[in-house]
Amino acid sequence: NMEREVASGRCDQQDTVGHEGRMAGRGWWQTVRGSAIATVVMLAMAIVLVRPVQAADAAPDVPLDQVPLPLGITLISDCQPGQAPPRCGDPPARWSLANRPVVICSVQASRPAWLSAADLQGVLADAAREWNRAEVPVGVRYAGDCAVGTTVLAGDGRNEVGFVPRAVVPGGDAATTDILTTWTPVSAPVVRTITETDITVPTGFPQSLACLRHALVHEVGHVLGLGHSTETSDIMYPTLAVSNPSTCRTAPSRTELARLQDVYGVNRAPVADAGAARTALPGDRVALAGRATDPDGDEVSQGWQQVSGPPITLTDASTLAPAFTAREVGDVTLQLTVIDRYLHEATSRVVVSVIAPTTATGPVPARGFGLFVFAGGSPAQLLVASGCPGGSAAFWVSDGRGDFVVWVPGTTVGAVNAPWLTLYPNGLPPNTAVLGRCRA
Repeated sequence: NMEREVASGRCDQQDTVGHEGRMAGRGWWQTVRGSAIATVVMLAMAIVLVRPVQAADAAPDVPLDQVPLPLGITLISDCQPGQAPPRCGDPPARWSLANRPVVICSVQASRPAWLSAADLQGVLADAAREWNRAEVPVGVRYAGDCAVGTTVLAGDGRNEVGFVPRAVVPGGDAATTDILTTWTPVSAPVVRTITETDITVPTGFPQSLACLRHALVHEVGHVLGLGHSTETSDIMYPTLAVSNPSTCRTAPSRTELARLQDVYGVNRAPVADAGAARTALPGDRVALAGRATDPDGDEVSQGWQQVSGPPITLTDASTLAPAFTAREVGDVTLQLTVIDRYLHEATSRVVVSVIAPTTATGPVPARGFGLFVFAGGSPAQLLVASGCPGGSAAFWVSDGRGDFVVWVPGTTVGAVNAPWLTLYPNGLPPNTAVLGRCRA
């Protein structure tokens, strides 16, 4: 593998040494912008397959020169034996703000027969989601399959995930990530940038979806700038025992997620609040009132979806205040999802209990006042409990400060009921004293 640098009209070539035999520079030329020189280098990071442990073995058969040293979690830009600054070292290589979140796509060509297109898509979506749990300002967006005809090609400006026709043998690469980086100025870098990554998986990868997930979560860690971990329980540990799928992991550790903060800094997840539980009658129009905040002040997007219960139709589901008409008796569970610009996600759920109306005669005289204790619920339920004809009643309750607030079901003036709705947005609590009057 060769690295080529061009500076002041001189062309030098230098052999590079792999990281534990698994990382090497394979790079080419640099671009000159005025007096600043940005060198472009491609690195290859891989996860290695180890052979099964035999009964008499005390440990996997890994050559001594591949036994990791207690160095923690490295970065792709760390100098390895045989390498020296400025091609490696500080500052850490990371994605520019313009290319965050990092977008990856899949190439289905040459996909092994045992793996379905949907499974590959699901594994990559999961891998992106796992790394998006890191509270850092970067994020990974899996965009689905690349455009038809796309191949895995370095230097094409896309971050592809695809397959190469190759067998996997113990000690060989189970998956590889090629990483293009630049730095400037060339002699003393102050900026080191990842510009493109491409992940390849051998077509001979063993038939284990769990271990393929492990391998791809591992490689997406390289995409973000992490090297290898020396902790055997970390997903960035550089070996993978496919012969024992129970050892294949699904997610990075807290330590690995936190390590990315050394590269990108901190950006926290948003906060979602779907509101308090409430009750409604069939036919009620239910207005939800969610809240979304971001501790870093980032813009967020939101959306609601029904999780369980009798089917309903949400309107304005991409806002914080959607609505639906209750149809059937039962508990309707809805989830609010809030996502920030770096794809950090927060969720919150609310339950709307749709209850059957009562037909019992209420305590309010047909033409007069009545004082009664209400069991709690929405204004519609209060009207049913009072026994008054629909739209012909008025109700008063104490505001707890010596005054009363009023609810007039038939009014067309919103200001009349505004104090009541402000004080009791989710309906009256149980055992509330109510003064009611029928106006029939």
